[in-house]
Amino acid sequence: FLTRVTIQSDFGTFHAAGPGILGVRLREIHALTALQELGEGNGFVSGIRDSAEDTGESLRQLAVEPATTLGGIPDGIRRLFEGSYRSAKTRRHKKAGEQPGSSGDIEQEPGPGSALPGRATVGASPSEDPVQESSAGAGQAAANALGFQDARRDLAKRLGVDPYTTNAVLSAKLDEVAWSAFAGHLSVRVATMFVPGGFVLSTSSSLADLVWDSRPGDLQIEIERSLAAMGVDQVSIDRLLSHRWYSLSMQTALAWALKELDGVRGRSRIMPLALSVTSETQARYVVQTLLMTARAHRMVKPLASLEVAWTVVARDQNGRLIVTLPVDYLSWNPTIETFVQRQAPPARHRTLHIAGLATAYSRLKLEQYGWEVVENSRLFVPVLGYRKLGPDERP
Repeated sequence: FLTRVTIQSDFGTFHAAGPGILGVRLREIHALTALQELGEGNGFVSGIRDSAEDTGESLRQLAVEPATTLGGIPDGIRRLFEGSYRSAKTRRHKKAGEQPGSSGDIEQEPGPGSALPGRATVGASPSEDPVQESSAGAGQAAANALGFQDARRDLAKRLGVDPYTTNAVLSAKLDEVAWSAFAGHLSVRVATMFVPGGFVLSTSSSLADLVWDSRPGDLQIEIERSLAAMGVDQVSIDRLLSHRWYSLSMQTALAWALKELDGVRGRSRIMPLALSVTSETQARYVVQTLLMTARAHRMVKPLASLEVAWTVVARDQNGRLIVTLPVDYLSWNPTIETFVQRQAPPARHRTLHIAGLATAYSRLKLEQYGWEVVENSRLFVPVLGYRKLGPDERP
């Protein structure tokens, strides 16, 4: 179902699996090139070097090792950071001890999400020790209090990349440049003026702007409120917010898509599917499925209900089925055959929206079962590339 790509670059080897993610990785490589050239540019470096070096190193150390760095800062700020450290530590220990299936668990009972495209081919590595995670969380709270994270998100926005990217190379480079600009009292807006032409991307959408412009704590609060309002229990909400395979961007996109499905019954039913994924690729699949379904609800025909039958299945008010599959290449195999055969008795009309293409044989078989197949569906847009369709555009 998913194309798997290995990308060799000057910054290392990167992997991509599934529709849209190749474009994301290529954009990230362009951003890395821009950030590297930015760091080598005389105008940027000379403008911040003198004031940034000592301050930047101290702040960076504070974010990484808050417990050992607090002694060297003023008492007022120290109390703020100590409070953040205790709060983060308490929250992480509570989550690790009370929530089976969360990011704190190494083993997990198989759930419906484990059967989705993109299952991990190797075992997931254990999560960090809760104390270490709480320490990092306290450091990030400290950095947030000083405004570093605001500068980092602004930098990511001007480069058109995810501020919570799982690309470790890009994440480290964003940290490095944002620390330098932040510690040198140079705004990211000014700093990116030195970025070579053609690299700073101009991208805007309601979802992307929400991720870029909101602080992490505000996003988490909004996710919790949105999911609670649609009937998701608190344990499931907490598990999502601490899930190892969902970055904060993916968590936000999932909650945002479900909120877009306002009035559709069964939105809370997707949580067992979402929480039982076994890889980042499967998590992205769930999010992209919900985004495509939300676009169908808004742009094609209002939906009435959602259910889980291998993937997310939607019905409109007339009982017609709409299924969205964010896959590159749909082949006829036992998974699809079983899924199709279980959709009985036949609905009046069935539509399958595919992000990519279907083989000729799978299309023939689907049509024999009464499905209308839409390839290269306009319902699919990469997560941070979400946009509203124009008045003359239809999926």
